[in-house]
Amino acid sequence: MSRRRQELPDSLELLLDTICNTFGAVIFISMLLAILAEGRSPTSNADVSAIADKMTAEQERTNAAARVHLSQLRRLIDEQADVLDAFSKPDSQRLASEIAAAAEATKTSIEIRNEQLGLLAEQEAETALKRHQIALAEQRRSEIRKQLKKVEDQLATASKTTGRTARTSRVRPAVGSGVSYILHNGRLFRTATSDGELDSSDCELHRRGTASVIVPRLTGGLQLPANSAAIRGRFSGFEPRQHYIRLFVSKDSFPEFLSVKDVLVELQLEYEVILFEDDAAELFLTSRQIRSFVQ
Repeated sequence: MSRRRQELPDSLELLLDTICNTFGAVIFISMLLAILAEGRSPTSNADVSAIADKMTAEQERTNAAARVHLSQLRRLIDEQADVLDAFSKPDSQRLASEIAAAAEATKTSIEIRNEQLGLLAEQEAETALKRHQIALAEQRRSEIRKQLKKVEDQLATASKTTGRTARTSRVRPAVGSGVSYILHNGRLFRTATSDGELDSSDCELHRRGTASVIVPRLTGGLQLPANSAAIRGRFSGFEPRQHYIRLFVSKDSFPEFLSVKDVLVELQLEYEVILFEDDAAELFLTSRQIRSFVQ
């Protein structure tokens, strides 16, 4: 493989300086020995020669070590040249460029991913906050609904207990035709129809001497308690402006009077309540004008 010439690095220059200094030292020692040899006796020449040989051997060892170091440095220079030649090829350069581009793309992808994860975390935190606020609003709305329902119940109770009779006067003289009903033995009996005829399905007409008596049938009437629709049906055909109700109530059926009263108030029918003095539920017909007071 061809190798390009490389300039000597700083380490080789230092080695060259060392070798030159070594040779200079050898020359200096040789000259010093020559001068000493002239001024000494022949007997001391052998010692000087031994010292010179020793110094020469030491210098040879130093030179050998320097040559080995120089050889190692040259080998490293050759290896570096091979590496440079390998990376100077187009394929290697393209591979290095691709590796660098891939590393840059990976870095960019990681940065984008981290940014997206940060945005996602912020969105999740914002969503959790909104969910918490919605839950609080739902809880507040539920509480408001409960309070509203409580107020509505209170208003309904107040309307039921006090507002039923507020649409009519407490007690005032009756105007119109009176229709008699009997509330006896837990049953509601109608004495006459809207045409003014005797309701024979609920009552019977008996003669007692010169008097006519209306008594309820045992199997007639409406058994109470009953639903509001059934009670309203018993008062069908009567108009609030033309009729009023005369309700005769036995002592044993006074608890059932409340449900009947509620329907009368709902139908806006004025009524008069008359209690039987004894257990006999009987209505004596008379031609005498009777003045009624309704509520």
